[in-house]
Amino acid sequence: MTYAEALTYRASLEAAVANGHLSLTRGANSVTFASSAELRAALNQVIRDIIDYERKAAGQTNPGVRTPTWT
Repeated sequence: MTYAEALTYRASLEAAVANGHLSLTRGANSVTFASSAELRAALNQVIRDIIDYERKAAGQTNPGVRTPTWT
């Protein structure tokens, strides 16, 4: 999944959570979750993946750890 696809998928998952739907269609694929907890878990994983990608793209390897400045 590309970064752009992950952003679109996150929006679809958020809409499904907000509307109380357990199924959604992404392109030609349809996904039905067993429970709202499973849907939220999938949403949380996509959010973690997006944050991880953005962190790596920004050059941050350890969040919260400052890069030392050598003089």
